[in-house]
Amino acid sequence: MSSGSFTFCGIDVSSLGLEYAPDISETFVYRPAGTQSFINTYDSHNGGYYYGFNVEPKEFTLRCIFEEKNIDKGIMAKIYALFKVGKTGKLVFSRRPWCYYYATVTDPVQTEYTNYLNGIVTISLKAMYPFARSNITTVLRGDKNYEMLRANTAVFDKEDMELPIEYDLMEESHLLLANQGAERAALGFYLSGDVGEGIIIKNHTTQQECKMIKITNENTTDVNKEVFVDPINGKVLLIGDNTKEYAFKFHEYGFIELEPAYPAMRDIFINSVIGGTVSVANKIDQDITGRYIHINNEWHEILDQPDEHTLTVDSAVYLHKQTRTMAILMNEIEIRPITDMDVHIRFIYKPTYA
Repeated sequence: MSSGSFTFCGIDVSSLGLEYAPDISETFVYRPAGTQSFINTYDSHNGGYYYGFNVEPKEFTLRCIFEEKNIDKGIMAKIYALFKVGKTGKLVFSRRPWCYYYATVTDPVQTEYTNYLNGIVTISLKAMYPFARSNITTVLRGDKNYEMLRANTAVFDKEDMELPIEYDLMEESHLLLANQGAERAALGFYLSGDVGEGIIIKNHTTQQECKMIKITNENTTDVNKEVFVDPINGKVLLIGDNTKEYAFKFHEYGFIELEPAYPAMRDIFINSVIGGTVSVANKIDQDITGRYIHINNEWHEILDQPDEHTLTVDSAVYLHKQTRTMAILMNEIEIRPITDMDVHIRFIYKPTYA
């Protein structure tokens, strides 16, 4: 993909003879989508009530130009074929290649010709799910997008910072998940086994919870099936090797999101850790209490920040060499059975961006 270009359905517009030339107001296409707030006011009542908001579909108006291209030699036919109204696919911008939108062409291509060799093409798309997602959770020094990822995401600096996403559980459990993006991420999961009278999955970071019921070994594990909770589409499915059916009866209520970890505090240089006291070489001039810091291949919650060079973490750690690390916001997930459980759970989510 050329610099300053974009692809749709895997096709770079530069290969069609187009050059992406956005209007000034559309240059930063990664800005958040519009929102709609829900507020009620009442007669003889001071002020009003705020009920929340939703994020509207994200709109893209992509202006491109072509120069010295004969419109009778296929350029326009290829453009109209790729950007047919109703066509949906991945939209990826070269300046932010680590994330993608699923976008739909919502209006016919608009053209403005200066002559039969030159003109302007405007393409209108909407991402009905108004966020970009990414498959990248770690960036290593030397990556071609290293500096951009460090500046715009909370991806981990090292592979050993990664958190598990799959568990076998028989009792109440507390675990951590990280959304390395900048917007809340929808949290899906596959669940099998026996939930007893039901289990509650709660994200204490967002205060959202989900309750699953009626799942047994007989309808999942013994027949090689899993219940899949899909929060983006609002679906619950029972999935086997070659089968898929709706299974809302297993889902009593709730969907869960993950709070974003961005912005991360990077390049924290630890001098030493004795017990739960962390001595930091560089000055930390903002409050990072409640975040998690990576020490000795484990994430530890920061319970206190006595001064700009000292942190107190949640358990005893001993480290006598300087190391570089990072601190981020984590999502604290609780899985609690109403009676008992013996389940296998696998979480599905992607770092999410505006």
